[in-house]
Amino acid sequence: MKYLLIVMVFFIFCCDDGSQLEPGKEIMILANFSAIKDPNLVVTGAHMSADNLTLSIQYGGGCGEVKYELFTNGLFMESNPVQLRIVLSFADSDPCEALLFEDITFDLKPLADHYKESYQSETGTIILRLEDFEEPIHYDF
Repeated sequence: MKYLLIVMVFFIFCCDDGSQLEPGKEIMILANFSAIKDPNLVVTGAHMSADNLTLSIQYGGGCGEVKYELFTNGLFMESNPVQLRIVLSFADSDPCEALLFEDITFDLKPLADHYKESYQSETGTIILRLEDFEEPIHYDF
């Protein structure tokens, strides 16, 4: 019985893949950042709901830790409406090859606050240009 308990504890701590994605992470506005990219990651869709950007992704993996962040340098491209480049940093450190589909959500409120401070305005629109995703994403606030 003692050995069974030890094996169960070992299994719980060693084999928990930690692959559950955290909902509602905030976009990070950093002047300098390094993005980790998994060449097997594909963004298949993007959807805005209020201040939340949900990205539909697919990647190969399934038995390791998944890490992701959304970054921008915060430099608006002057157009009407303004545009902003964003980058999804994604790392899946496992040798598994299952094709996984996930929706990950990011809170873009820090972008709205950055825009409002920069343009002294209470409302606005930002066209988000996600790296390696062709469709522009319209963020109205």
